[in-house]
Amino acid sequence: MKKTVNGHQDSISIGGKPISNLRFADDTYFMGGTSSEPQDLTNRLYDRTGAYGMQK
Repeated sequence: MKKTVNGHQDSISIGGKPISNLRFADDTYFMGGTSSEPQDLTNRLYDRTGAYGMQK
């Protein structure tokens, strides 16, 4: 997950702190200022799964 969001500058601000994802147990929620930002993070995560031997 850290490698997925590393370098991602777009996020929303909650209490002055930039947030790009929320993780709860086995769920992950990506957030962004536009509809393309969460999709970009989803695509990055999908691409990273192969590096760790996870099936796509």
